[in-house]
Amino acid sequence: MKKLILIAAILCHILPANAQWQWINPMPPETHYKSVAHVTEQTYVTMGESLILKTQDGGRSWMQTAHPSVTNLNKVLFLNTETGFVVGDDGLLLKSSDGGNSWQEMNTGTESTFWDIFFVNEQLGFIAANGGRVFKTTDGGENWSLQEVPDVWQHLRLIKFFDENTGYVASMHGLFAKTTNGGEDWEVIEEELSFYYINDMHLIDAQTILLASYGGIFKSSDGGVNWEEKLAPDDEEMANFSFVSETTGYVLGHLSRIYKTVDGGESWTNTNLLPDYFLCHLSSCEKAIAFENENHGILVGFENITQLDMQSNTYNSHTQSITTHDIKGAVFINDTTIVAVGNNSLLARSNTNGRTWTVQTFNPPGQYEGVHFIDENTGFAVGNSYSEENWGHRIVKTDDGGNSWRSVLFSTSEESNNFRERLRGIHFPNANTGYAVGSGGVIYKTTNGGEDWVSKESGVSVQLNSVFFTDANTGYACGSSGTIVQTKNGGDTWTIANTPTTDGMFAISFINNSIGFAAVRGWGMVKTINAGENWIWISLPGSPNRIMRDMVFISEQVGYLAGSDYMFTTHDGGESWELNPLPGSPSISGLAARNGNTVVAVGFNGTILRKYTGPEETPLDEDDDQEPPTSIEFLNRDVNTFRVYPNPFDNHIIIKGRFEHSSTVTVYIYDIHGRLIYQTEHNTFGEETFYINTQSISNGIYLLRLTNNQNTQNFKIIKNK
Repeated sequence: MKKLILIAAILCHILPANAQWQWINPMPPETHYKSVAHVTEQTYVTMGESLILKTQDGGRSWMQTAHPSVTNLNKVLFLNTETGFVVGDDGLLLKSSDGGNSWQEMNTGTESTFWDIFFVNEQLGFIAANGGRVFKTTDGGENWSLQEVPDVWQHLRLIKFFDENTGYVASMHGLFAKTTNGGEDWEVIEEELSFYYINDMHLIDAQTILLASYGGIFKSSDGGVNWEEKLAPDDEEMANFSFVSETTGYVLGHLSRIYKTVDGGESWTNTNLLPDYFLCHLSSCEKAIAFENENHGILVGFENITQLDMQSNTYNSHTQSITTHDIKGAVFINDTTIVAVGNNSLLARSNTNGRTWTVQTFNPPGQYEGVHFIDENTGFAVGNSYSEENWGHRIVKTDDGGNSWRSVLFSTSEESNNFRERLRGIHFPNANTGYAVGSGGVIYKTTNGGEDWVSKESGVSVQLNSVFFTDANTGYACGSSGTIVQTKNGGDTWTIANTPTTDGMFAISFINNSIGFAAVRGWGMVKTINAGENWIWISLPGSPNRIMRDMVFISEQVGYLAGSDYMFTTHDGGESWELNPLPGSPSISGLAARNGNTVVAVGFNGTILRKYTGPEETPLDEDDDQEPPTSIEFLNRDVNTFRVYPNPFDNHIIIKGRFEHSSTVTVYIYDIHGRLIYQTEHNTFGEETFYINTQSISNGIYLLRLTNNQNTQNFKIIKNK
């Protein structure tokens, strides 16, 4: 049986023991890439949101490289095959001496935001910064001196030098200045060019300059005194140059159009390669290009990296991923094995301490939110599932370490007959006794190892998200509206605690019998030091605009708290918390830890990250399936078939399909007269579940047609509201 494998062996070899979080899935991560540099041949380095990636095969595969900072990154530059620099916020300067495999933070002596960097040679370099500041080094970046542009307070976004003496700086809002003595003095040539919003600059010689701006492309042949319009699309802002010779280059527009020049910028031709708004997101179309030669280059932007082949006029994005479904929870079942669960019946497993993963599917299928193991063989997952035309709370059990699962609870009611209503948390204080909580304030209890479950009255009707027991009798559950309920008699009765917030709580955990924490939606947490008698508010550093979704403690002193974009760590038992932005800004929903040296974070869109602080790991061998990912084969499933239910239907239709290859499925609904009344498309790979809202469809008989690039299936469906 072939399963999809995602390999992170190269990351584990490169990243040091105390490094940042490693991206495991997907690769490259879906983040906002802002800059890319060509290093040599098919080698490129790109960066965005504190993440640096490198490719050595022209963009077909990428690896994360090690660097010591989590500061926002703005620009990458390579001088040669070995030496490169990255600049960012708060005076951040990173230097690589090994082609971008690793990075060292350099001391710049300032907290100014760095926007651009340029080196004339390996020793002489310049940085453009906030507030009219220019920084200069004459020793390869070891030391920097400040050179201000006089009477200028604008942020200098661009800096380029032709030689050791002649250079130019520009601000986004049209300021343009020149130096002829290596930055010792600067002359402001124009305080505000008419074609402001300058995004990039390219020097052809000491006097000939190209600017990419909101108004198009402008060229000066006299050092910036006079400018001539060379390209002025009606609806597109020019963003980024990449030249491969003195005369041949490309410019990228914000709408993703790529224009080419073969005469040094005198004329430009639209290559018509990409669709408009490619790699854009909402109002943001910030992106960048770099070319290795006239025919091949890389485009980076929002959530994607794309290979460009100008010779064949094609483009291609390569992503290695075990899944794009949301992963909701994960747990270590022994020192090296991790099981994770999620939406669309997702079941993921790692036998290599989080370095490699396989994916298969749950049977029974469902939307799974939480997972808990008593030992390495016996475990449980909770969520919801569909059976006999009803949604219901579902608990499944495994007796063989997660290889096979069976249902031990399916409970439906008027409140739970909705695919959004589900069980969300599960915990066992011992091998026999366990608890599961979920929507509607439900609490289930088992006393025989999860074979049978009974409902317990919680006293609340809000959604409960997490449950934790400190011993056989004392337990806590948290949920919506600042709710915490607790029991002192093994779950027979529950009381509502007073908490200092009305925000939702997503996770609860205790480090001993007295001290516990609950993660709160509004950028904070509540804490008790007296076994839940009182709860106090704990503010977290940073702005209160993120959702905290899970926490895990690897000891009474060291813990992790995660949510949208950020990770918090404590090394003093929760007395204080340190903010650590995550590379790539992922949205985390679950954490798992083992033995104090490995923490795994899982989240939305198939996100898996890993932090390892133990001894150096040995490379994975052939038995670890290091083949590149090719396809997914699900257990006991025929491929390329569809299932449509319920039928008759009411306000929604559920469509399930199993696909061996990535494809686009189109859904058509026709009335009895053959008129098309509904159409939508879904990108598919593996096992997929679609939910079609049919509230606007009248009662009657319809034909539902599903097509992909391999087959077509028709279904007679009946709307009977």
